[in-house]
Amino acid sequence: MTRLPDPAVERRWSRLIQLHEKSDLTIARFCDQHGVSTASFYQWRRKIRSGPDRPGEFLAVEIGGQRPTVQEVRVRFPCGTQIELDPEDSKNLRLIVERLTLNSSESGQ
Repeated sequence: MTRLPDPAVERRWSRLIQLHEKSDLTIARFCDQHGVSTASFYQWRRKIRSGPDRPGEFLAVEIGGQRPTVQEVRVRFPCGTQIELDPEDSKNLRLIVERLTLNSSESGQ
């Protein structure tokens, strides 16, 4: 049986990572002060920075403005999953991917 992640634990680590980013402390010193292991800190930071990893979790996206003409869209994920869409769906998907790319680069990911 797969254990579901505890949202409270994820929120706690998210707050700790944000606190560290605002501090001038090294990761080792920060972890010592907060009573957590550096290995756990790195693991949670990587998990939180990689974004949502549970099915059904998406970033909010707003679509507007002029829409480009697209012949075909294929999206390949690092895990090997591939999505192919017809031209009717591809316009919206392209805009969504562009917005997600912009959001990721703005947040430093």
